[in-house]
Amino acid sequence: MATAPPEKIVVGRLVQIKGLQAKPDYNGKLVVVVKYLPEKERWAVNLAQGNKLLSVKQEKIAQPEFLKKPRKKYLALEVWPTIASLDEVVSVDQIPVSPMIEKPWPSKWSEERTYLKRVKKWKNPSILGFSSKRADKPDLMMYFDVDDLTSPVNALANRIAAATPSYKHEEACTEAPKSAAGYRGNVIIVSSPTISEVESPSGVQSIVNAKFDTTFTMSRLQKKLMFFKTEECIKKGKRQDTVGGRCFGGLPPDLIPQIPSSGHGYYIYSTVGKPVKVKKILSDHYAIH
Repeated sequence: MATAPPEKIVVGRLVQIKGLQAKPDYNGKLVVVVKYLPEKERWAVNLAQGNKLLSVKQEKIAQPEFLKKPRKKYLALEVWPTIASLDEVVSVDQIPVSPMIEKPWPSKWSEERTYLKRVKKWKNPSILGFSSKRADKPDLMMYFDVDDLTSPVNALANRIAAATPSYKHEEACTEAPKSAAGYRGNVIIVSSPTISEVESPSGVQSIVNAKFDTTFTMSRLQKKLMFFKTEECIKKGKRQDTVGGRCFGGLPPDLIPQIPSSGHGYYIYSTVGKPVKVKKILSDHYAIH
């Protein structure tokens, strides 16, 4: 006789496998809970990569230790595909997020792609810069595996990409996913605010276009990602996908001044918390994290 699912295990949440004897290689692996199998009295779970479902007993899965440290900050966090559709995601807890449990994320940005290939076993890592709700310009970077054709579709990553201006997709460091369904499997989010070098009445200065913080907690990232459930994220992306938007970020069109074609005169550049009088934006680059 089939039984109801046990309490405390929630579909869409992350758990960790433990105590398997037949397949010990899976012990310690993070998995996302997909569904309960009443006829087997087991849980169907999915690994970070691929589309293979495992069925495990209740006593063989446990709450990951990192969930017991909600205030801990990380350089990068892994965002898993949501089990529910984005329309059904109503709370941050439904967005599965985890730190790197195999090996800490590298502190040097130049080592990140090597880490993804060696530790995460990604075939072809690529990256896309995007902006959160309150950032004028990209303040987050999303790593993904271009060659992943089998893992579950990551609807949230697809939504982020749809809300990102076309010029960001055209950057040399960004390659589109090969899957016709778009982004698949886990993606990794890194905080890296854009820094603009500008010419102002006081000379050349650097302006950070978001709160300068290259670490975040899991809950803070989940809250940022909830913005991409809304239609406003698409509207913001369209505002940024213009000549003025590339200079001024996501400001409403009526607040973006005309850039003098002669290059003379000053205009107001809105940054987080403080407008700055600017003559020319010399360059944009990401914070080194």
